[in-house]
Order: sequence, then structure tokens, then C-alpha cells
Amino acid sequence: MEKQSGTRLGFIGLGKMGASMAKNLIARGFSLAVNDISEDRLAELASIGAAVARDSRELASCPVIILCLPGNNQVREILTGGNGLLPLLNPGQTVLDMSTTTVSFAREMHALFAAKGVRLLDAPISGGLGGARDGTLTIMAGGERDTFDRALPYFSAMGKNILYMGGPGCGQLTKAVNNVLYNISMAALAEVVPIAIASGLDPKQITEVINSSTGRSFCSEFFLPRILRREFTGAYAMGSAYKDMINLGEIALYEAIPAPVIEAATLTYKTALRKGYGDQDKSAMMLLFEDLLNVKLAEK
Repeated sequence: MEKQSGTRLGFIGLGKMGASMAKNLIARGFSLAVNDISEDRLAELASIGAAVARDSRELASCPVIILCLPGNNQVREILTGGNGLLPLLNPGQTVLDMSTTTVSFAREMHALFAAKGVRLLDAPISGGLGGARDGTLTIMAGGERDTFDRALPYFSAMGKNILYMGGPGCGQLTKAVNNVLYNISMAALAEVVPIAIASGLDPKQITEVINSSTGRSFCSEFFLPRILRREFTGAYAMGSAYKDMINLGEIALYEAIPAPVIEAATLTYKTALRKGYGDQDKSAMMLLFEDLLNVKLAEK
């Protein structure tokens, strides 16, 4: 991509994903002003040319503001809290919310922004730390088509698969659907594989069979080898996965849609969270069934 020039963009949220995304914007020539609670992350971005905003409200004059925050509470605080950005924004400005929030929250924010004439896209991301680092994220956007088209140069600096999914909330809905399928796959592995081991199968061999046969999935190929090595950190946290389950489960609840598989898998996530595994990878839910059956999916 050619180097870009123009007005400075605002970027709020320099976590594991956000920091890499901001770096890619700078690498593509965009001028950035960044805000985060971490002084180390701010210093890191400043060292490659970003301006530092100590208060998110300092970014209110930026024509485009990008958010990459953990969830509903953080986004609400930044946008509509006591010192929120929304009252300071003017018609014609654009906010690209690349956080993961619930669909209902995204639609609530769209309504508030529309009342002020401020453009908003809910544009969550998928692709993990590698995708954020390499600029190959999948970006799923919901909102007005015209706003999406205007945002493409920014999205293209951070992602490879950039999709307009429909109106307000459709970006978050798309991510929830994809992640719930992934999460259910992990819940099934966590339950079934310990049963196989408790019934006499070798942990390494059953892993090889699953990952070379019809039972394989992206989830099994990614997580089972890590579990064999007893690695339960560094991938996708249990707490984040639970947010996805709640997101889609909330829709099923309010629309009176039977969702027995989602409900059953959510129960496993709840139990794992209560056991204190929220900061570990979602694969740590296998520890529940290993403990129950007194087995381990581990290399001998």
C-alpha cells in the first residue's frame, strides 16, 4: 500500500491487538494520535511516530477515531461516560469501533450516534495476535454502506478480509456466530477427549486420529497439540470466549429461539470461569473433565 497522508487519526486501546493494529496504520503512512492506560504502550507507539493523548477527549477533533477495547463497559465509558467523547463529536465525524461488544450494545450506540449525525461502524476483528501483527485480520463491519466505503483505506492497513455485513450490529453479530461455533467445538473436545482417555485410549494417538480424520476442526488442530504440551495461555482467553456465548445467547433468549447446544456449551464455560480459568485459554475447560475423570491429555 502507498504511504498515506492527511489529517491525524485517533486510536484508543493499545492492548495486544490494538497496539499491532496501530503500528500497521503508522507503517502505511497514517498519522496517529493514541490513547491508552498503559504508559509503556504509549511510549512504544510514540517511538515510531504517534502523538500521545493523555486523555481520550483530546482525540475529539480527529475526523476518524478508532476504538479497540475489551468490551461494552470500556466502550461505554469512553463514548458516553462522565468524560465521554460523544458530546464533543460533530456531525460528519466517524468512529470505527473494532472492539468486541454485544449486538444490542452496538445497536444502542448506533442510535445515539445517528441522533448526533456522527458516523459509526461496529467492526470487530478476527485473526488473533498473528493477524493483528501481520495486518491480515478479518474485519466484519456493520452500519451504513457509505461509512464502510469511506473506512476501507483504514481497514485495509489492518486487515486482509474486509467484509460489509449489513446494518447496525451486523459486524458484532457476524463475529458472535463465528466465535460461538469455534467455542462450541472447544467445549465438545473438552468433554469427549477425556472420556476417550479414561476409557483406555492413548492421549497422543487419539489426538493424531482426531486431527487426521473427520473429527478434526480448526479448534482441534490448534488446541489439542497445545494441551498435550500443557499450554493453557497465550491464545484466546476463556473470559473472552464466554462473552461470545452470551452475545448470541442473548439474542436467542430475547427472540425465544431454542438453542440447546449453545446453552449446554455456555454451562461448561460458566463452570470453568467459576473454577478460576477465566484468564487462561478456553482450552483450559478440558481441565474440568480431566479432574472429574482423573486423567490428563498429556504426552507420556
